[in-house]
Amino acid sequence: MDNVNANQFPRIISIIDDTTILINVGENKGVVKGDEFRIFSKTPEVIDPFTGDNLGSMDINKAIVEAYDVLPKMTICKSKFTNSLATSMLNITSAMFSTERQVLSIDFSELSGDVLEEDKNIKIGDYLKPLPRSAPKVIREETSESVGVEGPPKNLEEADCN
Repeated sequence: MDNVNANQFPRIISIIDDTTILINVGENKGVVKGDEFRIFSKTPEVIDPFTGDNLGSMDINKAIVEAYDVLPKMTICKSKFTNSLATSMLNITSAMFSTERQVLSIDFSELSGDVLEEDKNIKIGDYLKPLPRSAPKVIREETSESVGVEGPPKNLEEADCN
């Protein structure tokens, strides 16, 4: 199960509270405030029942956190903000227009199961993948020259007081 190279991904080293974690990378690995990370763990390796081949494992996605306080070798991350009114409205809208997958006719005796709910809980040792950084927003400060408007008179003699 732990076939991921420990140095390949940052890891959770402490759970401070239900919105805050501590990870084992910081400024030393280029983390900056606002960086986002996806918390995940790995499933046990999947073995093909017909060939015996090891097919690898899958990621169990758990949450997305944001770098809040970046220190030299570690970072305090916080969960993302949610907007409860917007979320409620989205859930209502989704329920009104939702689509569901067609249920497959399966042999329940061969059901291998799903990821257990406890596997979705965040734990010390879980991995993090950095999410791509958003392009920085360019804020152009408008000046009188950039919008084609004459600026204020430089002295009273230039002012047209008529």
